[in-house]
Amino acid sequence: MHSVRLPGHILGVEAIFGEKDETLILRHDAGNGAEPYIKGILMAVNKLSTFEGLKRGLDTVMDI
Repeated sequence: MHSVRLPGHILGVEAIFGEKDETLILRHDAGNGAEPYIKGILMAVNKLSTFEGLKRGLDTVMDI
């Protein structure tokens, strides 16, 4: 997993998976400001108020 945050650089996250003779690259570019991250943080904070007790694992908090 690789994440780059530099002034003037488009915010991006890239995950590379591979085996012999194959590569899967997942890339997300989110613009050049903090707005996409702020939206995600606000969404997570709002979701927190709906939880009761301890949550363990990302799969227990995602709406899938």
